[in-house]
Amino acid sequence: MKSVTVRYKGEVQGVGFRYTVSSIAKEYPVGGYVKNAVDGCVEIVAEGKDRDLRRFLDNVAQGRLSRYISGVDVAWSNNLHSYSSFGISY
Repeated sequence: MKSVTVRYKGEVQGVGFRYTVSSIAKEYPVGGYVKNAVDGCVEIVAEGKDRDLRRFLDNVAQGRLSRYISGVDVAWSNNLHSYSSFGISY
């Protein structure tokens, strides 16, 4: 199991980004959350198996959300919070 924090830069707020990410996450066995950051980015914190996390993030980056993304910062970790589900944080 791994944890990943991803910050998406661009025109990512106000376009349904969080709701789409939450919907995509339901297709994978991952836990965590997505939220708007005060600096205009959208942040994902997710946990799961490496393979599932990579597929989830690939789906986010290569799907219909890709047109809003101008930059991505990714940080992997082995520190887990044991999220039981994935949701939107406010």
